[in-house]
Amino acid sequence: MVSYHYARQVSEETRIPLLVDLRRFASLLPGGRVVTDGEFGVLELTREDQTDRTYPADILDLQERLADIAFTLDFPISPGMDEAEATRRQALTVRNATWALANRRRKDLLLFACIQGWDVPSVRDCARQLAAHEFDGFAVGGLVPRARDLALVTSIVRAVRDEVGDRPLPRLRAGQAGNR
Repeated sequence: MVSYHYARQVSEETRIPLLVDLRRFASLLPGGRVVTDGEFGVLELTREDQTDRTYPADILDLQERLADIAFTLDFPISPGMDEAEATRRQALTVRNATWALANRRRKDLLLFACIQGWDVPSVRDCARQLAAHEFDGFAVGGLVPRARDLALVTSIVRAVRDEVGDRPLPRLRAGQAGNR
């Protein structure tokens, strides 16, 4: 796994399988914001008077060039986030995912849609919206900040599984909760 920042600097094909970390958790840090630009959700990072925007097309282009599995640009929803902001982030996550599916060029590149929500019903709704499309698999985001609540994490994963059926969904082993 390599960070988006460093992956952008790779100029030649790698000989090892590569997964690009999309740095979306930066949206929760100081200087990070989720903004809307046209139909897209965009990650905006401001550091030392310099602002950098990451669009879904930037992510898809980089993954199509370097990665073995691609993930859609989603926006984490932290516990306790204002529901209006959480709803906005979820809608942008779904929009970005459906855009990536419609615009991917490498059909051999597996594309996993990222699912976000703040509770079981919101995660189920996001999964239902994304399961209506032909993604190769799904990844559940936002589990790390909820990892201490095993019952919640288990309920979230079960709700997603109910919606996506038998399409790939990374598994968690007993006692393990991860972001993906």
